[in-house]
Amino acid sequence: MRLRADFGVGHPAAEVWARLASPDGAGCVPGVEIAGPDGGSLAIDVEARHLVFDGSAAVASDRRARTVTVEARGVERAGRGRGRATLLLSVEEDGLFSTVRVEADLHLSGEVADMSRLIAEAAYRLADGVAECLDASLGSAPAPEAPAGQGLADGDGERHRPGWVRRVLGRLGLAGDGGPGDGGPGDGA
Repeated sequence: MRLRADFGVGHPAAEVWARLASPDGAGCVPGVEIAGPDGGSLAIDVEARHLVFDGSAAVASDRRARTVTVEARGVERAGRGRGRATLLLSVEEDGLFSTVRVEADLHLSGEVADMSRLIAEAAYRLADGVAECLDASLGSAPAPEAPAGQGLADGDGERHRPGWVRRVLGRLGLAGDGGPGDGGPGDGA
């Protein structure tokens, strides 16, 4: 399964890339715990299930291209299956913002493979959490306007706005029609 998530961060690309490529960059991924140089876990909530994958990851970064590549594999603790993922994160300058593009190639087996769509939705929530953490860890609040095309896209082209974009637009009274995903009432942003 291929996933793509694009999100904005209200800081220059060089700062965002340096944070993502740093040894503590994984600290901005909700649910990640590092256990030594090669081990760790990722916990995600998929509907009523709490999945924890124990495994390993190898990280490589390219300063000139502003990319971080992660090769990860793990086994779900409750024996629900296995997962393997390759992630490519690239950081691009976008005016006052940086755009982080995440491309993931995810392979699941066992019971977790039957939850692919739900796991994809959880991955988009993780991307939202990473964007908010990067903004918080880099200092100041995000700029008030998001660049055109901001948000997340799955393989079907569905668009979503990151949580901090919804909140900023809501404060400016530009949240939209109030439906889910646009910062309106009941959105939880």
